[in-house]
Amino acid sequence: MSFSGQPARIQWPPLTSGLKLLLIVYGALFVATLFKGSLGFEDFLRQKLYLSWEGMFGHLYLWQPLTHQLLHGDFFHLLFNSLVLYSFGGEVERRWGAWPFVRFVILCGLGGAAGVLIGDLLSIAALGGPGGPTVGASGGIYGVVAAFCLMNWDRPMSLMFIPGQFKARWLLAAFIGLDLFLLALSFASPSTDANISFSGHMGGLAAGMLIVTGYYKPQRLLDRLRLWRARRRLRLMRGGHPLDQSRDKRGPTLH
Repeated sequence: MSFSGQPARIQWPPLTSGLKLLLIVYGALFVATLFKGSLGFEDFLRQKLYLSWEGMFGHLYLWQPLTHQLLHGDFFHLLFNSLVLYSFGGEVERRWGAWPFVRFVILCGLGGAAGVLIGDLLSIAALGGPGGPTVGASGGIYGVVAAFCLMNWDRPMSLMFIPGQFKARWLLAAFIGLDLFLLALSFASPSTDANISFSGHMGGLAAGMLIVTGYYKPQRLLDRLRLWRARRRLRLMRGGHPLDQSRDKRGPTLH
């Protein structure tokens, strides 16, 4: 990662303490789950620790939004999430500190859980039933990606294995657009089992954007609305609005 007007490059950043804690927790719990079959607690994981509509609302396992984001389905699931978190999380943690960063990841993971449950609700309405159990830290990690992009909105950056440079805003737009497309595709073609919770990704992205911008606070939204109204009145006073007096003198618009 480089600063002082230089392009921000995502490549092998330092391993900060918050990142190290999260990666150790993810890795240790994954190793423990490798023995779920031989020790006979695979059903316990799926029913009580993975996130599911039945578990949350049928059995009131209200801890599932937290526990599901600490576990992973297989090695490549863990590897991909860890690489993305490692690539984008260091910059965010260096600005906030270790514990605020860890708390942010967990909160975005809860946002991802909300996205999963909303997706299940839509699935019940459209397809007659919810999806299966969900597991993984993608909600929190997508929130970290959103935070990184919002912090580096206009800064040129490049990614490993992707040639050229682009602004971070386009990376965020690509994440949102791709997940929205795949989410819509999953509802349009329910027989296509991608085994990926796109609604969970969107929930994590939304939570990250709301937390970083502060728009989760009603007062912040009201302040933004007042600012927009004040700017609109100022344009009217300066005569910059298309509905000026010259237009009022014309006849009514017919349709």
